[in-house]
Amino acid sequence: MNGALSLMLDTLHVQTSLLRKLSEFAAEEAAPSPLLTTLQGLTAAIMELDASVGDVERKFDGLAQILSVAFGMSSAEASPGQKGSAWPQDPAMDDEDG
Repeated sequence: MNGALSLMLDTLHVQTSLLRKLSEFAAEEAAPSPLLTTLQGLTAAIMELDASVGDVERKFDGLAQILSVAFGMSSAEASPGQKGSAWPQDPAMDDEDG
């Protein structure tokens, strides 16, 4: 019985030492993680891409108005809500090669 109790005490002592070490490691500042650095870089790249797409979208916003002026159409003729194409088309553009 003493042998078994001694082994249990030794096991508890080892576990206590391990828990103390884990507590010390948890209290220390973590070194920079390569995974965290990569994820932060990916996040920044995606945010930059999102901003670029937004910039392209804003440039397209005024395109209908610019094209309507270029083709001499009123803004009512060029409204995006119309069915069918409001833009004058060259008949050659309607075939497969155009």
